[in-house]
Amino acid sequence: VGTLHTITKQGISKILLKEKLMVKKYVINAVIVTTLFIVSALEAQDKRIEKADQKYEGRAYIDAAKVYERVARSGYKSEELLKKLGNTYYFNAKYQQSSKWYGELIAMGDVDEPIYYLRYSQSIRALGEDEKAEKYYNIFLEKTGPQNNFTDAKSYLNIIEQNSGRYDMSPFEFNSEAIEFGGFVKDDVFYFTSSARKKGTRKIIDGWSNQYFLDVFTVNYDSVNQSYNKVKRGKQKLNTKEHDASMTITKDGKTLYITRSNSSPNSLDVDPDTGKLKIYRATLNEKGEWTNFEDLIINSDSYSTAHPVLGPEEKTLYFVSNRPGGYGETDIYMSFIKENGALSEPINLGTGVNTKGRESFPFVTQNNELYFSSDGHYGLGGYDVFYVDLKDKLYRMINVGKPINSSYDDFAFSINSQGKGFVSSNRPEGQGQDDIYLFTETIPIKDAINTSVNGVVLGDQTGQPIEGVEITVRDIKGNLINSVVTNAKGEYKIEINKFYDNTIIVTKQDYEGQDLVIPSNPNGKDIIQDIKLTSTKIEVVDNTDIREQLNMPPIYFDFNESTIKEAAALELEKIVALLKEYPTIKIEVRSHTDSRGEDDYNLRLSERRAKATVAYIISRGVSADRITGKGFGKSILINECDTRNKCSDEEHAKNRRSEFIIKQ
Repeated sequence: VGTLHTITKQGISKILLKEKLMVKKYVINAVIVTTLFIVSALEAQDKRIEKADQKYEGRAYIDAAKVYERVARSGYKSEELLKKLGNTYYFNAKYQQSSKWYGELIAMGDVDEPIYYLRYSQSIRALGEDEKAEKYYNIFLEKTGPQNNFTDAKSYLNIIEQNSGRYDMSPFEFNSEAIEFGGFVKDDVFYFTSSARKKGTRKIIDGWSNQYFLDVFTVNYDSVNQSYNKVKRGKQKLNTKEHDASMTITKDGKTLYITRSNSSPNSLDVDPDTGKLKIYRATLNEKGEWTNFEDLIINSDSYSTAHPVLGPEEKTLYFVSNRPGGYGETDIYMSFIKENGALSEPINLGTGVNTKGRESFPFVTQNNELYFSSDGHYGLGGYDVFYVDLKDKLYRMINVGKPINSSYDDFAFSINSQGKGFVSSNRPEGQGQDDIYLFTETIPIKDAINTSVNGVVLGDQTGQPIEGVEITVRDIKGNLINSVVTNAKGEYKIEINKFYDNTIIVTKQDYEGQDLVIPSNPNGKDIIQDIKLTSTKIEVVDNTDIREQLNMPPIYFDFNESTIKEAAALELEKIVALLKEYPTIKIEVRSHTDSRGEDDYNLRLSERRAKATVAYIISRGVSADRITGKGFGKSILINECDTRNKCSDEEHAKNRRSEFIIKQ
């Protein structure tokens, strides 16, 4: 039995060992197959992401979004993928989708780029989630610091509300289901940008928006009846097979600046699918055709340049670019146009205009005022239209308010000197993805952002109005903003920006100047600010104390001391300046003590104080024969603090003084 047991046990062990080896082999094979499958899947996913990244870099956002979403839904979600996925929808104003992916990004933890808090805030605000949007905009401010003097979302919205209600708007009658935006009138022709206006007109699709490429269209405009007629495609050679969009024409009608897809790459290596834009300049020939399209020096194959507009004297070209060295996604730049047509090196308009977001669609009025769109602020949602007066040395940006701005994208604003203009928007009541709206400005922008300071300037001693006083307003950096002069009644009125702190500087010869700080007061009305000025012109009257005319406090001494203190020395400089300015005047210094102590002692103490005062003035270059001193002890008190009355130290101190009497 024992032998049988041993044999059986050994046999079973061999069988079990064989089976274990077979199972192990199967497991190893399964692991290898699974690993290969996973590696293959990861490689395929990496290839999908790489392909999507290429689409993303080429601005083919619709195609990129499809791939990113498939990857995300498969369970792979990185910070970089969620950023790009959110951006593909944000850049196409699809805020429902962008809010979803930005929300997941922020849920992963602290985001290293604050701009994503701003974009998430704007996305959910466009969906009506105002309270939540304020929360994330305030987080953006915490990470970046105050934007244009606004410390939180509510203060920003308050400013917008102050500027709202100044426009009457109506849709452009030629809007269609396609994209329409921009617009300006030149020689009774209205120019605007649109994608194909009838199905089948274009066969080429733009990967950014999944819409047909853009062209320039025109409508004849009857300026007398203010009416438009049939839409036409732009003149011959104005449009190409890809994008032809925002443009401007010189006043003489002979030169054109237009935004186009890059049709003149400077390198054979340039990928035609990268979607780079350039500004081209063309001239009008005798046949009325645009010819000689010139690739400008401000362009590059490496970045985009777009949306040209000329300054009022046509010596400056403003445009948008995502060139390196900017502050955000796209910035507004300017280049000077030289006499020979050459353009200077582009100048970034700086942080008074540009943000970490996107600035686009500049327009400059004949009064040198800049309107543009930006998504770098809390605003009302997406792109908002902003205003900056380019004549101010410190650019101060103002949101133009409702109804121009909405919770959607509002852009391509232009306005003429009569307050009429055009703005584009993707608000849902429109016919297409983007539509053009006509507007009339009922209250000028200046009236919405400015308030006035007015009052009367009087003489401090005479109470009479002072004519010819210069009132100057300077900004917080000391730049000159405005200046006026008082009239014969001493009256003045000057405009200031009510959204910013201002300094009013008051000056007139023979008077002491004043600096008055006027704090920002967005809710306030006109400010009344009367001003009193003290004359510095000396009226020489024998045996009078000159201190009052010099606006000079008494020279005080410490108890039982005759040393000139630092504060007293500063006041004595006024006497020194007076004696140097009026060489015929002589001064007698009269020194006094308080009532405490013996008469003889106080007399000697006052003599020492008078001599110390005289010695100081002589040491500052005044001839000794023009300044004398005399002590009066306690014989002339200016209050009732004599030996019969109990007084405080402060009351006694008023008697320890020096006077400066004119002697002729």
